[in-house]
Amino acid sequence: MIWLTVAVLVILGAGSLVGVRRITSWREKAMDDIGRQEDELREEYRQARERQAELQAELDQARAEVARARWELEEATAEPPPEDPGAAPEKKRHAKQIRDQAMADWLLRQGHIKLEQHEKASKLVGQLGQDMAETCLLLDYIDKRTASEARKAGERAA
Repeated sequence: MIWLTVAVLVILGAGSLVGVRRITSWREKAMDDIGRQEDELREEYRQARERQAELQAELDQARAEVARARWELEEATAEPPPEDPGAAPEKKRHAKQIRDQAMADWLLRQGHIKLEQHEKASKLVGQLGQDMAETCLLLDYIDKRTASEARKAGERAA
């Protein structure tokens, strides 16, 4: 009878061992599948982020082109300054506008400011009496080095 009990226990032990191995094998397969799915999702996410960056760059470029087109439209419809000798202040103002717009265009093209920042700074330029670079610097949109580079770009355009 003891042999029979030992035999039953051995059979139950072997069966349990086979069951545990099957469960372990199934779990490992499931974990591998989950790992592959996670890798696929990570790759899809990476591609989506790359596409987002590309679209953002296109959007920024389009905004810069719109700003430039607005400026060109304003320039095309603006009254030319009078040519008489007393018109020197008007010529200076026109030259300042050209420099400011050149600075703004450079800042937009270089990605130092966004279109919304450009619009806000453009409104404040006239109110503060500063140039575009100084206004952007005061608004903390750019640093001093960038302001200096923007002024050089403005001077080249004037």
